Amino acid sequence: MNEDPSIWTVFGAFLLKVLKSHFFIGLIGALVSLRGVPGSTWRIRYLNSIAGMLISGFWTPALAEYFVLDSDATIAALAFALGLFGLNLVDASRERAVELIRNTKLSDFIPGKKGE
Repeated sequence: MNEDPSIWTVFGAFLLKVLKSHFFIGLIGALVSLRGVPGSTWRIRYLNSIAGMLISGFWTPALAEYFVLDSDATIAALAFALGLFGLNLVDASRERAVELIRNTKLSDFIPGKKGE
């Protein structure tokens, strides 16, 4: 006799898988890091959190393999740290890019300016 699993068993397994994912753990790290990003708007904080989550989700498996990490707890700590610091890295990069764009004069790149 083939018994189908109940919807709650399937949902519980799915929820457990989401909670253990590198993306979710990185999102928690990014949300914790929001406290240290003063003066940002909520839109920028939201985008930085998503960026911290993505950095954590994609870089955790690569770094865990590079450093030969086998323990689930160590890999989860790495995902949290990448989310925590990935948010700050993205925020600093965004601020630098905005500053660079504001200070760049497009007329310097146009050939044949008057006066030459």
